[in-house]
Amino acid sequence: MKYTLLMYWLAAKWIFRITLGDEIRYYGKRYIVADGVRSTSWRLHALDNDDSGWVKRVECRKVLTIKNLCGSFMSGVRFYKTNWLDIWKQSGIQPWMKGCNIW
Repeated sequence: MKYTLLMYWLAAKWIFRITLGDEIRYYGKRYIVADGVRSTSWRLHALDNDDSGWVKRVECRKVLTIKNLCGSFMSGVRFYKTNWLDIWKQSGIQPWMKGCNIW
């Protein structure tokens, strides 16, 4: 139970962060985030630029709608549920995990 609550608490931190599938504003126009494998860039769906739709993350602003906020929360829940919840339940949270970038 405590790890499930931890999962929801950590997922709540995702609400105001930009995640895949979010609607964002980039130079006054709205786009959907399609990819984020570059650490400093987002790839925006339907954006035609010199870099196949990749733009700097700092130039993007999340559109604050209920759908967007709930979508980010659910992305966090799915991430922690499929990647970490079973590990936590079986092994607990080990000291080496405190330095992980999952928090």
